Amino acid sequence: MSPPTPHPRRLGRRQFLAGLGAAGGAGVVLPALAPRLAFATPEEPATGDVLVVVFLRGGADGLSIVPPFSDTAGYQARRGAGTSNDVAVPPPSAADPANTAIDLGVTVSGHHFGLHPAATGLKAVWDAGHLAIVHAAGMPATESATRSHFDAETVWERASASPSVATGWVGRHLVSSGGGPGIPGIGYDTGGVPVSLRGEPRAMGMRSIGDFHVEGFADAGRCEAALGALYPDGTGRPLTQQGHDTLAAVAQVADADPAQYDLNPGLYPTGRPAGVLAQSLREVAQLVRAGLGLRAVCLDLGGWDLHNDMGPVNSPLGTQRRLIQALSESLWAFHQDLGALMDEVTVVVVTEFGRTISANGSGGTDHGRGAALLVMSGHAVPGIHGDYPAGPLADGPEDDLTVANDVRTVLAEVCTKRLDNPRIDQVFPGYAHPGDLGLVTA
Repeated sequence: MSPPTPHPRRLGRRQFLAGLGAAGGAGVVLPALAPRLAFATPEEPATGDVLVVVFLRGGADGLSIVPPFSDTAGYQARRGAGTSNDVAVPPPSAADPANTAIDLGVTVSGHHFGLHPAATGLKAVWDAGHLAIVHAAGMPATESATRSHFDAETVWERASASPSVATGWVGRHLVSSGGGPGIPGIGYDTGGVPVSLRGEPRAMGMRSIGDFHVEGFADAGRCEAALGALYPDGTGRPLTQQGHDTLAAVAQVADADPAQYDLNPGLYPTGRPAGVLAQSLREVAQLVRAGLGLRAVCLDLGGWDLHNDMGPVNSPLGTQRRLIQALSESLWAFHQDLGALMDEVTVVVVTEFGRTISANGSGGTDHGRGAALLVMSGHAVPGIHGDYPAGPLADGPEDDLTVANDVRTVLAEVCTKRLDNPRIDQVFPGYAHPGDLGLVTA
C-alpha cells in the first residue's frame, strides 16, 4: 500500500528564500538550463564520457574485494586463514566456488589475483572486457598519510592535501573542460553537492528524480508561475538569479521526463545494502538518456569501516560480503542497463583509504593506506594495473598496504583519454603526471 498523500501546505516567500539561502550555503547553485542537449555519441564524442564516481565511504578493504589469494605467507597468514579469526578470501576451489576467490587469471609481482566470491557481477563486467583495477592505490605519504576518515575523504575528493585547494577534482574538470548548456554535474543522494563537485557553480544536489520539484503547494503550476515572476532572469542579484535557476532546472527536468527512459528496472537490486546505490544508478541511467547535458555524477555507498565482525567469507550474512555483493550487483546492473552506451560512460570507484593487511582481534581490520580502485568503461583495458609489492605481503607503516600508485595517476588518465580533458595542471594542481598506466583506451 502506498503512503497517504500529505495535505498540501502553504510555503511562503520567506520560506522559499530561506531554502535557497541554505542551498547556497551548502554550495548548491542550480544551473540555468537551456534547451535539451543530447549527450555525446560515438559519432559526436566532443564532450567526452559521462563520468560516474562511486565513493565507498568508510575505507573499503581492497584486499577483500581484489584478494592476492596466492600469497600464503603474507596475505593468507596475516588475515588469519584457518583460524577462528579468519577474514581471508581462500584460493579458488572448484569444490566450493561460492566461498572462494574468483580467479581473474592475472599475476602481478608473483601474486595471483581474484575477486571476492560475492563479486560475480564484477566478474561478468570483467569478462565483457570492461573492468580495469589498480591495487595499492592512494595518496602518496609525502602528500598525505592521514587515517582520519574526514580528512582522507576531503583529500581524495579535492585530489590534493594542500590547504590552498578548496575545490573538488570533478568540479575543476567540469570548469576546465568548458561545456555547453545543461546540468553538468549532480551529487546524487549525497546530501547536496559533494566536495568532489565543488568549483562548478552549476552543479546541483538531487535526492531523486521524483523529489526534484516545487512542493508544499495545492497547485504546483500556479506556484511555479508566481515564483517565476518573483525571481526573473538577469537582474544581477545573486539570490534572485539562484531562484530563477532553481525553477528553470525543475522545469527542465520535468520537461525531459527522465522516467520514460527507465528501460530495465528489473535489473537493479532493491534490498539493503544494495538498494540505495542500485536505485540511484538506475536513475542516473535515466538522466543520461534524457539528454540534459549531464557530464558527471557523484554517488556514495557507505558502511565500509569494519573494525569489527567483517564476517567470514563463507557467511552470507557477513557485512563485508553483503557490501561487496551490493557494489558488484549494482555496477553489473548499471552496465547491463546501459548496454552499448557504456562506450560513452566511465565509472570510477574510489575510497578514502584501504585497511590493514593483518586482521585485528575483533574479526575486522583497521585503517590502512593502499586501496583498490575500479574503472568500468566500454574502453577499459582489463587487468591489474600499476605497481604492487613483490614477495609475501609485509605490513608497511602502521600495518598497512603501502601506497604504490598515486590515485591521481588513475584519474588523470581517465580525464585525458575518456573525458577529453588534457588540462591536467588545472584538474590536479601541483601534480606531475608520470605517465599513463594503460587503464583505458582513447
